[in-house]
Amino acid sequence: MFELYMPTYESVPVIRCSPPSWMIHMALVEKGLDHQCHQLDFAKGEHQTDVIKALNPRGTIPILKHRDAVVFETLAILEYIEFACPVPSLLPHDLVARATALTRLHESGMLKDCGMTLFAWLMRTPLDAHTADEMDQRLAPFLNELARWNVYLEHSGGMGVAGELSLADLAVFSYLETARWLGVTFEGTSLGHFMDWMRARPSVQTTWPDAWTRDHQTQPLHGVVWS
Repeated sequence: MFELYMPTYESVPVIRCSPPSWMIHMALVEKGLDHQCHQLDFAKGEHQTDVIKALNPRGTIPILKHRDAVVFETLAILEYIEFACPVPSLLPHDLVARATALTRLHESGMLKDCGMTLFAWLMRTPLDAHTADEMDQRLAPFLNELARWNVYLEHSGGMGVAGELSLADLAVFSYLETARWLGVTFEGTSLGHFMDWMRARPSVQTTWPDAWTRDHQTQPLHGVVWS
């Protein structure tokens, strides 16, 4: 049994999701692994309790517990899942393709840095306090990073950043969909084709953030068209 400690998406302001937790949840479902999600309320500080800090002294989530192993740090969790349960594989068997997939997996940290910088600003800044200059300053690095991933996906035909489904796709997709929820439009791009390809997967449909289906979103990035 795998135990995933993750936030309730309802308790995450504005974005109503945790991309790092979501990608791990998708990986567990893709592999058909028996798992339990412990959902913690950020607003109540449930991620800062003694129980959580005994698992991760930094008090951050997601955290994965499997038998006697405890793993935190998102990419470490994904790699642990692959190592512990290699079948079905979420890394290509071909060495060249695997090299690409692992590189893209760790390279997704750049997308995370740019994306979460933007998302964190949106989460802590009231909509009526947004200024065009500051929005542009926060948005530009994220859009520039998206350009790199669009090129990668052009080369693969939109069917995975390494040419087949891998851990890297789960990581990239979670940030792209969060941006789409916030109002960014991707239609007609390789990024958009990739997102359509991923949305059809049962692992995505099963783990889709409930808040995105239920809540009305003001979409602070409405009108941003990535092309």
